[in-house]
Amino acid sequence: MPEYDDFAETYQHWSVKAPPYRQIELYSFFKVLGSVRGLSILDLAAGEGRISRLLMEGGAASVLGTDISPEMVRRAKEQNDPATASRRDPSWRTWPALRYIVLDARDRTFQLEAPVDLVTAAYLFHYAPSEEDLGLMAELIARNLKGGGRFVTYTINPDYNLGQKDPRLSALCGFEYEAVVAPEYHLIIDNDRVSIWQWSQEAHETHLLQAGLTDIRWHPLQAPPGAPELASKMDFYLTNPSCIVLSAVKSG
Repeated sequence: MPEYDDFAETYQHWSVKAPPYRQIELYSFFKVLGSVRGLSILDLAAGEGRISRLLMEGGAASVLGTDISPEMVRRAKEQNDPATASRRDPSWRTWPALRYIVLDARDRTFQLEAPVDLVTAAYLFHYAPSEEDLGLMAELIARNLKGGGRFVTYTINPDYNLGQKDPRLSALCGFEYEAVVAPEYHLIIDNDRVSIWQWSQEAHETHLLQAGLTDIRWHPLQAPPGAPELASKMDFYLTNPSCIVLSAVKSG
């Protein structure tokens, strides 16, 4: 969303924190992804590039990260620029096969030269202000995915009550929500707000199916194995998560 140009610094600061939530988020997302070694990947809503970089670290052959916010893309490129990165941290790694572009995921015409093996999106669908926009996102995903290729997203849980107040969200996750008029809500990080929209499970599945994506699955969140203290601390979230992992496969 364009408002992320102003929100970029807040979001980037949040993205590099390591609250208990971050371990749940990344473990659950990458567990569903499985191995990405050797895959070509389109990473939508890449923000400042944190997931794109992790995909490269996992052995992806190439990653194209996209975001609607020019400021987010600028920050992502800066972190993958050898000169800029080395000035900040000599040990920071960059990848020639990692690129970033500004892209609205609702673009009706965007077409890669060659479809990719995998499309990822950490926090995308809840930035669709209407079901039509949700459908356009699903179409772009399917249009740029190989037959048999997978789509995996970390997104708002359709069954979560975003209007409820729980101080543990802010303390352990670093964010909270504020009701506007359903299906619109505010995501709040460090007192900065951006609009999000919560769509039903039926709406998600309808538009994915219409775009040609099948084998749609909703995956529960999990704590990393061997982390009983984390699982106990985050039990409130694991049993009633505001976010969830969604996956689908391109037919054909």
